[in-house]
Amino acid sequence: MDFQNVKDEIKSFWNKRDEFSNSDNPVFCGGGDTEFKRIQNLFNTVMPIELENYIKEMAPNKEFYFRTVGNAICIYNYGMLSNRIDGYSYNPVIKENIDDWNQDWFLIGDEGGDPIIVDLGQEESNSDKCPVLQAMHGAGEWNFYEISSSIPQFLLCTAYLHHALSGFDIDEPIIDEDDKLFLADGAAKWFFAKIKECDPLHYDDWASIFENS
Repeated sequence: MDFQNVKDEIKSFWNKRDEFSNSDNPVFCGGGDTEFKRIQNLFNTVMPIELENYIKEMAPNKEFYFRTVGNAICIYNYGMLSNRIDGYSYNPVIKENIDDWNQDWFLIGDEGGDPIIVDLGQEESNSDKCPVLQAMHGAGEWNFYEISSSIPQFLLCTAYLHHALSGFDIDEPIIDEDDKLFLADGAAKWFFAKIKECDPLHYDDWASIFENS
């Protein structure tokens, strides 16, 4: 799946379709060759082709937030993509790199501070796909786990969840019963089917928070 396919799929259900279109002012437009060369020089390594295409064709031109059950997922704009990001890889107070941050971890966003990365050191990231990983912040050490098989699948799953929670004419898309969460029927049928089709390997990572998954 290439990034134009991702844009086309999201446009098929997204309310503000121009954010993903080739209109005069799209958000997910990519930074082109200039931004890619800047970022590649910072990391001083050969970028996986999928990550290269993401930077050139899809990365947003401003921070973009997708709704989730808890904290929103923030997708960093291409100008933020760097090997030196405050609080993760770099301490701006003492102006030094943070030792427990691996320089192969390419940060593309976060969820309430929980970093979302592509690991440039992973063997899979040197193939046609770049798995996307996430870790909890504040746990004392970074324990990353895979949440999507590729960057396109990550973006689609994130957009599907956002739409399930905000794109249906439902007063309460999330139903809380005895501290268990259920996704409202109309949204649930659509969302669970989309996730199974998009990234079945990581279905539980996206759907298991809902008891009716």
